[in-house]
Amino acid sequence: MSASLSENEEEAVEYIKSADDAYQSELWKELDVTSRTGSRIAKRLEEKGVVRREQTTHEGNTTYRLILADEYRDDDAEAEENSDPEPTAGYELESVERRALRLIESEDGLPQSELWKELDVSSRKGSRIAQKLEDRGLIEREEGVHNGNQTYILYPVVEKLDYSLLVAGDMISPFIGEQNPNPRSGSFTEWIYELAYSE
Repeated sequence: MSASLSENEEEAVEYIKSADDAYQSELWKELDVTSRTGSRIAKRLEEKGVVRREQTTHEGNTTYRLILADEYRDDDAEAEENSDPEPTAGYELESVERRALRLIESEDGLPQSELWKELDVSSRKGSRIAQKLEDRGLIEREEGVHNGNQTYILYPVVEKLDYSLLVAGDMISPFIGEQNPNPRSGSFTEWIYELAYSE
Protein backbone atom coordinates (compact mmCIF):
# COMPACT_ATOMS: atom_id res chain seq x y z
CA MET A 1 0.00 0.00 0.00
CA SER A 2 1.25 3.50 -0.81
CA ALA A 3 0.44 5.23 2.51
CA SER A 4 1.71 3.97 5.85
CA LEU A 5 -1.33 2.52 7.63
CA SER A 6 -1.91 1.43 11.21
CA GLU A 7 -3.31 -2.03 11.95
CA ASN A 8 -6.83 -0.60 12.46
CA GLU A 9 -6.56 1.34 9.22
CA GLU A 10 -5.48 -1.78 7.31
CA GLU A 11 -8.45 -3.69 8.79
CA ALA A 12 -10.71 -0.83 7.74
CA VAL A 13 -9.37 -0.96 4.17
CA GLU A 14 -9.97 -4.74 4.05
CA TYR A 15 -13.54 -4.23 5.23
CA ILE A 16 -14.20 -1.46 2.69
CA LYS A 17 -12.82 -3.68 -0.10
CA SER A 18 -15.12 -6.53 0.86
CA ALA A 19 -18.34 -4.55 1.35
CA ASP A 20 -20.69 -3.82 -1.55
CA ASP A 21 -21.27 -0.45 0.08
CA ALA A 22 -19.10 0.54 3.04
CA TYR A 23 -20.60 3.02 5.47
CA GLN A 24 -18.78 4.82 8.26
CA SER A 25 -21.67 3.91 10.62
CA GLU A 26 -20.94 0.21 9.94
CA LEU A 27 -17.15 0.51 10.02
CA TRP A 28 -16.76 0.84 13.77
CA LYS A 29 -19.08 -2.12 14.38
CA GLU A 30 -17.06 -4.24 11.95
CA LEU A 31 -13.76 -3.22 13.61
CA ASP A 32 -15.24 -3.62 17.11
CA VAL A 33 -14.23 -0.09 18.16
CA THR A 34 -16.21 2.91 19.42
CA SER A 35 -18.06 5.10 16.90
CA ARG A 36 -15.65 7.92 17.76
CA THR A 37 -12.60 5.74 16.98
CA GLY A 38 -14.26 4.50 13.80
CA SER A 39 -14.88 8.07 12.72
CA ARG A 40 -11.24 8.99 13.38
CA ILE A 41 -10.00 6.01 11.37
CA ALA A 42 -12.20 6.99 8.40
CA LYS A 43 -11.00 10.62 8.59
CA ARG A 44 -7.32 9.54 8.70
CA LEU A 45 -7.86 7.29 5.68
CA GLU A 46 -9.41 10.23 3.84
CA GLU A 47 -6.48 12.48 4.80
CA LYS A 48 -4.04 9.85 3.47
CA GLY A 49 -5.93 9.64 0.17
CA VAL A 50 -6.98 6.04 0.76
CA VAL A 51 -10.72 6.72 0.73
CA ARG A 52 -13.15 9.38 -0.36
CA ARG A 53 -16.07 10.09 2.00
CA GLU A 54 -19.45 11.03 0.54
CA GLN A 55 -22.23 12.13 2.87
CA THR A 56 -25.30 9.94 2.43
CA THR A 57 -28.17 8.29 4.30
CA HIS A 58 -28.02 4.67 5.47
CA GLU A 59 -30.92 2.99 7.32
CA GLY A 60 -32.48 6.40 7.89
CA ASN A 61 -29.36 7.99 9.41
CA THR A 62 -26.89 10.48 7.96
CA THR A 63 -23.45 8.92 7.55
CA TYR A 64 -20.57 8.73 5.08
CA ARG A 65 -20.14 6.24 2.27
CA LEU A 66 -16.48 5.18 2.09
CA ILE A 67 -15.09 4.77 -1.43
CA LEU A 68 -11.60 3.35 -1.93
CA ALA A 69 -9.11 5.13 -4.15
CA ASP A 70 -8.37 3.07 -7.30
CA GLU A 71 -4.83 2.20 -6.20
CA TYR A 72 -6.18 0.50 -3.06
CA ARG A 73 -8.72 -1.67 -4.81
CA ASP A 74 -8.17 -5.41 -4.53
CA ASP A 75 -6.13 -6.59 -7.52
CA ASP A 76 -6.83 -10.23 -6.54
CA ALA A 77 -10.59 -9.61 -6.76
CA GLU A 78 -10.16 -8.07 -10.23
CA ALA A 79 -8.05 -11.01 -11.35
CA GLU A 80 -10.72 -13.37 -9.99
CA GLU A 81 -13.44 -11.52 -11.93
CA ASN A 82 -11.43 -11.72 -15.15
CA SER A 83 -10.54 -15.39 -14.77
CA ASP A 84 -12.70 -18.17 -16.19
CA PRO A 85 -15.41 -19.28 -13.76
CA GLU A 86 -14.90 -22.65 -12.10
CA PRO A 87 -16.89 -25.42 -13.78
CA THR A 88 -20.14 -26.51 -12.16
CA ALA A 89 -19.62 -30.16 -13.04
CA GLY A 90 -17.84 -32.17 -10.37
CA TYR A 91 -17.97 -29.36 -7.82
CA GLU A 92 -19.88 -30.02 -4.63
CA LEU A 93 -21.25 -26.93 -2.92
CA GLU A 94 -20.09 -26.26 0.63
CA SER A 95 -22.84 -26.43 3.25
CA VAL A 96 -22.92 -22.62 3.63
CA GLU A 97 -23.25 -22.28 -0.17
CA ARG A 98 -26.14 -24.79 -0.18
CA ARG A 99 -27.84 -22.81 2.61
CA ALA A 100 -27.32 -19.60 0.63
CA LEU A 101 -28.79 -21.16 -2.50
CA ARG A 102 -31.86 -22.41 -0.58
CA LEU A 103 -32.37 -18.93 0.89
CA ILE A 104 -32.14 -17.31 -2.55
CA GLU A 105 -34.50 -19.89 -4.07
CA SER A 106 -37.05 -19.26 -1.31
CA GLU A 107 -37.20 -15.51 -2.01
CA ASP A 108 -38.39 -13.51 -5.00
CA GLY A 109 -35.09 -11.62 -5.21
CA LEU A 110 -32.88 -11.54 -2.11
CA PRO A 111 -30.63 -8.50 -1.52
CA GLN A 112 -26.99 -9.55 -1.13
CA SER A 113 -26.77 -7.33 1.96
CA GLU A 114 -29.49 -9.51 3.56
CA LEU A 115 -27.87 -12.80 2.53
CA TRP A 116 -24.84 -12.50 4.78
CA LYS A 117 -27.03 -11.40 7.69
CA GLU A 118 -29.26 -14.48 7.20
CA LEU A 119 -26.20 -16.75 6.99
CA ASP A 120 -24.57 -15.01 9.99
CA VAL A 121 -21.31 -14.48 8.10
CA SER A 122 -19.26 -11.36 7.37
CA SER A 123 -20.24 -9.17 4.43
CA ARG A 124 -16.98 -10.19 2.71
CA LYS A 125 -17.75 -13.91 3.01
CA GLY A 126 -21.36 -13.33 1.93
CA SER A 127 -20.14 -11.49 -1.16
CA ARG A 128 -17.75 -14.34 -2.02
CA ILE A 129 -20.49 -16.96 -1.59
CA ALA A 130 -22.80 -15.02 -3.95
CA GLN A 131 -19.96 -14.64 -6.47
CA LYS A 132 -19.25 -18.41 -6.39
CA LEU A 133 -22.93 -19.25 -6.92
CA GLU A 134 -23.09 -16.81 -9.83
CA ASP A 135 -19.87 -18.21 -11.36
CA ARG A 136 -21.44 -21.69 -11.30
CA GLY A 137 -24.57 -20.45 -13.06
CA LEU A 138 -26.84 -21.14 -10.08
CA ILE A 139 -27.90 -17.54 -9.44
CA GLU A 140 -27.99 -14.19 -11.21
CA ARG A 141 -26.95 -10.90 -9.56
CA GLU A 142 -28.51 -7.64 -10.66
CA GLU A 143 -27.63 -4.19 -9.35
CA GLY A 144 -30.52 -2.83 -7.32
CA VAL A 145 -31.58 -0.77 -4.31
CA HIS A 146 -32.61 -2.15 -0.91
CA ASN A 147 -33.65 0.12 1.99
CA GLY A 148 -32.37 3.07 -0.02
CA ASN A 149 -28.90 1.54 -0.51
CA GLN A 150 -27.16 0.21 -3.61
CA THR A 151 -26.63 -3.55 -3.47
CA TYR A 152 -27.02 -6.66 -5.62
CA ILE A 153 -30.34 -8.48 -5.81
CA LEU A 154 -29.86 -12.25 -6.07
CA TYR A 155 -32.18 -14.42 -8.18
CA PRO A 156 -32.11 -18.19 -8.66
CA VAL A 157 -31.48 -19.39 -12.20
CA VAL A 158 -34.56 -21.27 -13.34
CA GLU A 159 -33.84 -24.17 -15.64
CA LYS A 160 -35.84 -23.96 -18.85
CA LEU A 161 -37.72 -27.20 -19.50
CA ASP A 162 -38.23 -28.59 -22.99
CA TYR A 163 -41.95 -29.45 -23.02
CA SER A 164 -41.75 -30.55 -26.66
CA LEU A 165 -40.56 -33.94 -25.35
CA LEU A 166 -44.04 -34.49 -23.89
CA VAL A 167 -45.92 -33.72 -27.11
CA ALA A 168 -46.54 -35.98 -30.09
CA GLY A 169 -48.46 -34.29 -32.91
CA ASP A 170 -51.24 -32.51 -31.02
CA MET A 171 -51.30 -35.05 -28.17
CA ILE A 172 -49.68 -34.62 -24.75
CA SER A 173 -48.20 -37.72 -23.10
CA PRO A 174 -50.97 -39.65 -21.31
CA PHE A 175 -48.62 -40.12 -18.35
CA ILE A 176 -48.81 -36.45 -17.35
CA GLY A 177 -50.46 -36.25 -13.94
CA GLU A 178 -50.91 -40.04 -13.64
CA GLN A 179 -50.13 -41.60 -10.26
CA ASN A 180 -49.78 -45.17 -11.62
CA PRO A 181 -49.27 -44.98 -15.40
CA ASN A 182 -50.14 -48.07 -17.47
CA PRO A 183 -47.79 -48.50 -20.47
CA ARG A 184 -50.28 -51.00 -21.98
CA SER A 185 -53.11 -48.48 -22.15
CA GLY A 186 -54.67 -47.59 -25.52
CA SER A 187 -53.97 -43.88 -25.03
CA PHE A 188 -50.25 -44.58 -24.55
CA THR A 189 -50.14 -46.76 -27.69
CA GLU A 190 -51.93 -44.01 -29.66
CA TRP A 191 -49.45 -41.41 -28.32
CA ILE A 192 -46.49 -43.62 -29.40
CA TYR A 193 -47.96 -43.96 -32.92
CA GLU A 194 -48.47 -40.20 -33.09
CA LEU A 195 -44.89 -39.71 -31.93
CA ALA A 196 -43.56 -42.05 -34.65
CA TYR A 197 -45.62 -40.37 -37.40
CA SER A 198 -44.76 -36.82 -36.33
CA GLU A 199 -41.01 -37.47 -36.77
